[in-house]
Amino acid sequence: MPLAHMQDVKVHVTNLPTLESFNFNPDVIVYNRVTFFQDWNAYRAESSAKIVMDIDDGWILPTNHINYAQYQFFRPIIENNLRHADCVTVTHERLAEQVWPFNQNIHILPNALPYGRDQFVPDRVPDDKFRIFWAGSVTHNHDLAILRDPIKRLLPLADRVKFVMGGYVDSDPVSKQYWDGMLNSFTACRAMPHARIHATLPEDYYGMFAYADAMVVPLEDSPWHGLKSNLKLLEAAGKSIPVVCSHVAPYTYDADAPVLWAKNKADWFSHMKSLILDKSKRNEYGQALHTWAIERYNFDIINAERRELYRTLCGAPASDGTVYENGGNDNGA
Repeated sequence: MPLAHMQDVKVHVTNLPTLESFNFNPDVIVYNRVTFFQDWNAYRAESSAKIVMDIDDGWILPTNHINYAQYQFFRPIIENNLRHADCVTVTHERLAEQVWPFNQNIHILPNALPYGRDQFVPDRVPDDKFRIFWAGSVTHNHDLAILRDPIKRLLPLADRVKFVMGGYVDSDPVSKQYWDGMLNSFTACRAMPHARIHATLPEDYYGMFAYADAMVVPLEDSPWHGLKSNLKLLEAAGKSIPVVCSHVAPYTYDADAPVLWAKNKADWFSHMKSLILDKSKRNEYGQALHTWAIERYNFDIINAERRELYRTLCGAPASDGTVYENGGNDNGA
């Protein structure tokens, strides 16, 4: 998405990169984690394009993670890719520290969204009930369990509220089992009025946020989660949706974010209840979050930095006239 919004840049996108797919002689090849062939010697013999590996999450998973076994296989591939890349881009300082042992040419480009463009419009669909929204993947079953007891305490307000889950998948029995367990945590075993929005394509996913009046961001406190980014806050900000958020990393690194912080179950209950009952409060927090995100994580400013990085990586003059003879930014992270 950032590449699609770069000025005067030709972009070719493929999910199956091969040497043949680079016939148009790119200057830079950007990929994430493992979506790249592993024969680096063959690649270097065929192309002079600079390689940018982007990584936005940790790659050493905790044993209770649903993808733990899969990443035991992926880990050496990811680390090998890190060693061979000409440059690595990450979303924050904690990931830069993880990458440093493998590659010292690291650049921090925070997540940002192009508010008002493409799918990221502020429109919302009205509803006669106040909608508390959560969206994510099947990997968040432990996080949603945090909400189970606080949501049970909201049962007296069931006539005023609806719980909306985005990203739901029931296409196969295993996925459905996981998702239904998460749905039970999120709806007090379905005692609360609720709705499910099925998973969609990345270019359409933001539409599900139109069915939100407030958003909850529960997250376990762990080193693994601390390497995630603040993307959930930025997504809510695009539609001025107020947020109740776990007071844990990575979100606490944005300590000034205008969200309602939840440190315990009592906080989750009181914050959700206050947003249900107080329209002025939810409007205040939603608008404040929107303003904060635009000022702190401006898409166009961050994307201009990304474009400048690619130019200097290729040895082109930077906007100030500097030429990096080694083909990269020599001050690393």
